[in-house]
Amino acid sequence: MNSRNYSIGLVGASLLLCGVFAPVISLPIMGNLNLYQNGKSDGTIVLIVAVISLGLVLIKQFKPLVATGIIALGIVGYRFVTIQQRISKISESLGAESDKNPFKELTNAAMGSIQMQWGWGVLFVGAVLVILAGTMKTK
Repeated sequence: MNSRNYSIGLVGASLLLCGVFAPVISLPIMGNLNLYQNGKSDGTIVLIVAVISLGLVLIKQFKPLVATGIIALGIVGYRFVTIQQRISKISESLGAESDKNPFKELTNAAMGSIQMQWGWGVLFVGAVLVILAGTMKTK
């Protein structure tokens, strides 16, 4: 057994598992949201992929980790980009209507308080580590 593959895969799969429940976006009034509760199946799929990755590591099957890592990275990357685009569109539409909006300052403050959170980093690092564990040579 290659302990490097095992350790890296274990850490990567664990980060994916934890990252699904870590805050990924902070919204006014609603608070922090994670990937699992965003109302879409993305969190569930990443959670399943993380459990599969963890199982593969535990049975020392490292090559399939490349596929599970790429799936997780693809889903997380796609969701990250779509959320960024959505925030940008909302900001642009509110900016275009700001001359007519009597609550312009309140709206700007609310938009300014939308923030991406640290959970994205956990998810991206976890997916990359899973891929790395699958691509490293075993001895």
